[in-house]
Amino acid sequence: MDQDLLQQHKEIYYGSIQELITNNTKAFVENDLIPFFEEPPLETMDQIKQRLLSLAKDYSLILNTKYLDQVLKEYRKKMQEEVKHIGKIREEQLKKELDKMKANEKEEIFRLLKKDFVKLNQKLKKEYKQELLKNIQQTLGENIKELFIEEELPEKLKLEVTTFFNKSYPNQLIDSYSMKILVKDTILMNAIKEQTARFLFTKANSHLFD
Repeated sequence: MDQDLLQQHKEIYYGSIQELITNNTKAFVENDLIPFFEEPPLETMDQIKQRLLSLAKDYSLILNTKYLDQVLKEYRKKMQEEVKHIGKIREEQLKKELDKMKANEKEEIFRLLKKDFVKLNQKLKKEYKQELLKNIQQTLGENIKELFIEEELPEKLKLEVTTFFNKSYPNQLIDSYSMKILVKDTILMNAIKEQTARFLFTKANSHLFD
């Protein structure tokens, strides 16, 4: 009976770690990534539009805002879907690590260490970068001419726009991704440690498990 109660307690502990992984990943996607790909509440906060408006002014051109709004909507929708997909993979992979520990009868507690995140983070960051660059290119980079109301665009302008789409803009997003995932990993590891400490305390202090 005592062993059965201990197992029940461990199942509750296991479920709490699963929930931590789910909530941590959800926060990463919804709070850290998706806001980058939502339409800003103010046009002045739209990094892409402001950069193109600035370039249009520099070259005395008119920005085709109607067309830009259309392709930005398409780009943002695609990237929101992509970051949700990345979140799903992260949650599934971390839960697989948890299940491996559960299957090992020698493992009394569950833990995720920095090394457990390294390969997963490398894989997901690579996918994020690839999809980001691909979607920027497909929706914006391939349509530079349509972004401005002008028959022929100066080569220098096309170069500046291409550099922005291929380097400046995506590099900022990739750097932000790297920083935010490290924060979320640390939060998750600490939360699991706290949950583990509660489990061990209850086990050590409950007469039911003596």
